[in-house]
Amino acid sequence: YFRDRQLIRTLNSLHAQGVLIVVYSDYPAREKVKTLGLAADFVFSSIDREVGYAKPDRRAMENIMKITGCAAQECLLIGDRMEKDGLAAQNVGMDYLILKQLPWVRRRTARQCVKRTDTNDCNLDHIMLK
Repeated sequence: YFRDRQLIRTLNSLHAQGVLIVVYSDYPAREKVKTLGLAADFVFSSIDREVGYAKPDRRAMENIMKITGCAAQECLLIGDRMEKDGLAAQNVGMDYLILKQLPWVRRRTARQCVKRTDTNDCNLDHIMLK
């Protein structure tokens, strides 16, 4: 797990503005969220009894949405693996954003894209937004 300070600051800022922040990991995440200083309203893992399934099983996302009172159309899932996070979101009709795991790779690639004049030539495979 990486500590992406900009992402954490952004999520904490959204939380301070009243946006519900829900963390869902296939692995226990409560201590990690606390260590990162991430303000989260809910923290779930696949081994939690109320979740009961691993990503990308749609039942896990459905259970989480039921507990949090959120509809898929109200959510944006941010993850780092299309085969797990992206599919989990797709399975319930949720928007998603897939980021490469390493924040400095994302920044470097984004800077390269900004410098280009022809945006059609810019490879944005490091970020996928449904």
